[in-house]
Amino acid sequence: MSALLPHMKRSRAITTARLARAQPGQHDVGPAVETVMGIPRGAAQHPRVAGMLTTFTVDLHKFAPRSIHTRTFEQHQREAVT
Repeated sequence: MSALLPHMKRSRAITTARLARAQPGQHDVGPAVETVMGIPRGAAQHPRVAGMLTTFTVDLHKFAPRSIHTRTFEQHQREAVT
């Protein structure tokens, strides 16, 4: 991943975010969280990727509001901003 050009990293992050967004709708919350947590923090700061992560978070809370996976993701997000 580190050898990819900046636009390629962003494209990979966008594709990964799309995959993660599709998984909760298929009741695959655990794999969705694992997928989305694989997006590098630097790529997650791109406005398009950040927007997709926001939508993922909303969907995750809709499909599994009390899931351990949701709590894991929330913790991951808190650590990312500190």
